[in-house]
Amino acid sequence: MTGNHAEEKAIRGLIDDWYAALGRRDAAGLAAAYADDVAVASLAPPLWGHGRQEYINGMAGWFSTFAGPLKGEPEKLSIVAGDSVAFVNGFSHIIGKKKDGTPMDLHTRLTLCFEKRGGRWLVVAEHASVPFDMQSFKPLIALKE
Repeated sequence: MTGNHAEEKAIRGLIDDWYAALGRRDAAGLAAAYADDVAVASLAPPLWGHGRQEYINGMAGWFSTFAGPLKGEPEKLSIVAGDSVAFVNGFSHIIGKKKDGTPMDLHTRLTLCFEKRGGRWLVVAEHASVPFDMQSFKPLIALKE
């Protein structure tokens, strides 16, 4: 697939909107460009979540564990877009403070699959993950490239 610069720019705008909603802890805002039938493999159980509303509910629950705003940014994104599908991969860095005062500094891998439906780009699949130590099985949330 050859890239389409205009479509890649539009998708980057949607990703920027996602991070702005993250900063506000706005779960519905995060899902503004998610398809109703989105499939999500997030960091929290279950292995796969299905549907926009389930995603909103899960993120709202996660947001309620924080004492204030979150700061997030994508890192090293690769966006490839055609006329009707697009793929994004890279890293996500999110910083915040939990209600108990514990700081969070999280680095994740991120893959997004977009589909153009009715003239709109929508996320139809999201996968976020962290690598883990193969001996202890503990997640490596602070690992950086």
